[in-house]
Amino acid sequence: MVETGLKTFTVYDVRLTELEPQLVCTDYGTRIVTADLIKEIHAKIAREWPGKNVALLVKGPGLMDIPAVAMALDQSDIVHFIVASALVPTSNLEEALAATLLDSRSSPYPTRLFSTEEEAVPWLRSHLRA
Repeated sequence: MVETGLKTFTVYDVRLTELEPQLVCTDYGTRIVTADLIKEIHAKIAREWPGKNVALLVKGPGLMDIPAVAMALDQSDIVHFIVASALVPTSNLEEALAATLLDSRSSPYPTRLFSTEEEAVPWLRSHLRA
């Protein structure tokens, strides 16, 4: 196995994978996303990349408490290091939930919905380099 130096973690069954330096994929799988879960994940990212800007590729989730999640994402103490977030739903339900979340809040950082990871990564990369 080749050592890449890229980080991989699991937080409450949510997989965090650094795809390239400071570009982190958060894969919720089948987890129900709550405000507390998001806070835990963002706290882990802040600890692992201290003082660094991070772009997030978010896969999933299947279910979420949209008002609570929107409020958690808007708290400046957990989002100051995020430069952009790309949401990549894996089902029609996830796409509808993600679209509702995007419509329900004004993000402190650029956020977009993408059909594939391949479409999202260049967009995230451009925000990291800006």
